[in-house]
Amino acid sequence: MKDRIIAAAVQMNVVFEDVEGNRSRAERLINRAAEARAELVLLPEEFNTGYPSDPPDRDEMYRRKFALAEPLDGPTVTWMVDLASRYCMHICGGILERQGDRYYNTAVMVDDAGNRVGCCRKMHTMGSIESTGSEDPGDDTAVWDTKLARFGCMICYDHRFPEVARMAALR
Repeated sequence: MKDRIIAAAVQMNVVFEDVEGNRSRAERLINRAAEARAELVLLPEEFNTGYPSDPPDRDEMYRRKFALAEPLDGPTVTWMVDLASRYCMHICGGILERQGDRYYNTAVMVDDAGNRVGCCRKMHTMGSIESTGSEDPGDDTAVWDTKLARFGCMICYDHRFPEVARMAALR
């Protein structure tokens, strides 16, 4: 564990359904973070797929999001692994993860050697109470031990539920 970490929080224009373009924009910003000697880069939630800005139909939006979802060994996580090992940095980013006929809003942490440290599935999804076909909720907190620090992970709406942070702190 380190006393200080140089971290970069990436803010970027994420375009819905433009996976290649989103990864390209993220890579340019990760390169800038590497030039600034960042040891940890944090990418936005669903940085590779984006969100629709004005979905005309929720069920159609969920079908389109499901079509974009990737397995944890898919192209986006492979890309994260390659960049993390190339730049010797930790990268954490949010993707849509597909597992069989289910999909999750998932954050993936990769260490500086390009090893996938773990993943965190969003536990409190807004869509799960509004529509069938929405993202499935995760069922556990994520805490990752790295050489930088011990990290707990929550995604977006999860922060409104103090028990998620409490469960992570107790691990």
